[in-house]
Amino acid sequence: MWGPLWANSSFIYEDTIGTLLEMFNGTKAVPEQIFKRFFNTKTLMHHTELFNNASDDVCDLFNKLVNKDNTVLKSYKVGSGARVVGNYTTRVITVGESILFGNYIEASVKEFKRCFIHHTLYTTEMYAANFKRNNSCVALKNGEHGSIKSILLCKLNCGCLSACKCEEVYLHIFRFKKDSRQLRIYDDFAKVNTAKQIVKFRKTHEILLCKPNDILCKCFCYVHDESIILIKMPVLENV
Repeated sequence: MWGPLWANSSFIYEDTIGTLLEMFNGTKAVPEQIFKRFFNTKTLMHHTELFNNASDDVCDLFNKLVNKDNTVLKSYKVGSGARVVGNYTTRVITVGESILFGNYIEASVKEFKRCFIHHTLYTTEMYAANFKRNNSCVALKNGEHGSIKSILLCKLNCGCLSACKCEEVYLHIFRFKKDSRQLRIYDDFAKVNTAKQIVKFRKTHEILLCKPNDILCKCFCYVHDESIILIKMPVLENV
């Protein structure tokens, strides 16, 4: 009824419970142990940029401290808070893209399928579908919503010398239009619509262009009666 299991299951929460179970020893003051280790881990993860040029031994120790056994070998940090991940293809921007960009970037761009923005993984719509992941829907700070069509690493027409590394990450977003038929589950006791936080959209072919800092948060989504239902993920960046 509600779509595929991978888009609607509780696996992500069950996995987190498994992580929390590793954050205490013994039987005394378990909540306090989990609290301290969780926030210490979050603090460590906010300083990952300090290890960009560190030795392999230091990086291995850091990964063990934050319970990260697997590291991404192919990644590239761009600007503040954005990191493109994995392989890429080089191509020339289309006519439609050139209209969006104007003369701000060079014609040749690198197209990626994944990127981290403030420690959260985002992927293109096609990549998410191929690997049955739910990482492509986003909410923007301007109130718009959509799914990521492509992730582009662009060299800017900045007028610097030939050796300059003025680059920027841009995301092409398929814009979602809010559905006229919204869910309504009225609770007589609380006298409130309990489905207020669940918003229905329909996908359009309109393309939005945004930068990483324009993204508010990732959204879980599933399709129901040809409508896309989005639920915003909590933002823990400042935790």
